[in-house]
Amino acid sequence: MKTRRWMFMVAAVISFIAAAETRMNAANFATLGNATNFVLLSTGGSVILGSTDVDNVLVTGGEVGGQLVNLVGNTNIQNDAISAKLNANPAIRLANTATVTGECVTDSGLISLLTPSNTCGSYDATGTNALLTLYANAVKDVTNFSAFVANQTPNQAPGDVIIATGGSGTITTSVPGGLTVVVINDLEVGATGGNGTLTISGGPNDRILFNIFGSVFMYNNSAILLSGGITANNVVFNVVCTGASVEGSGTVIYNGTIVALGRRCDLGNSITVNGAVICGADISDGGGTSTINYLPATGVF
Repeated sequence: MKTRRWMFMVAAVISFIAAAETRMNAANFATLGNATNFVLLSTGGSVILGSTDVDNVLVTGGEVGGQLVNLVGNTNIQNDAISAKLNANPAIRLANTATVTGECVTDSGLISLLTPSNTCGSYDATGTNALLTLYANAVKDVTNFSAFVANQTPNQAPGDVIIATGGSGTITTSVPGGLTVVVINDLEVGATGGNGTLTISGGPNDRILFNIFGSVFMYNNSAILLSGGITANNVVFNVVCTGASVEGSGTVIYNGTIVALGRRCDLGNSITVNGAVICGADISDGGGTSTINYLPATGVF
């Protein structure tokens, strides 16, 4: 009888410890929450896509939201466009042949369509649309996420990561099936003549978080690529603190979600984004032929 009671007590203690570890582990990770609904999210500025009438910009999914939204050239957003600035004039502006397949939603602001070719799937300027609440909640969630993950203990701290002109470099995950945290000062790919490649290598169940405290610059014809099975929705670049823009020059490829709440994001001309871009100030693509594919960071970091 005593043996059975002792075994029961041991089992209860083990169960308690396991539950405590589960709670502790859950508390040590964060998600983007409502921000995962957005492919482009400016928490305090504008989303500006295209710059001339010959630009071609395709946004394949996810919400596009900012204080203001300005679409030029042959830009097409295949989901919704959301302007959160109260009574803005204009709040959402479409020029040339720009279109929004989903809703154009404003907080009582003007939706400006400059040509007969400019259309939205539907229009709502009442200020009561649920997408405005989604935007507000996304801003709160990403703010909490960025602050939380900035304090994650790093597995790697290489200092500056500078890929020279025509050069290449690789960062490999160090926690198979788990989260690798990398702290970087400055990140520059293709410095300064372009044609650089940074490859992130990891398995299909690996996640990697970069906390970047300095500059981010992608030079012309440079790319952030993935290998080994790791996917863009498991890669996050958390650009910490205020500072210079997250900047691309010329044709650039990005894989992963960029979170830069203290920065402007000037992504480059003729860009490819596989992931999402979330910035505190303006987000712009600089024109050209660009494709922005919605692959948000849906995991825990």
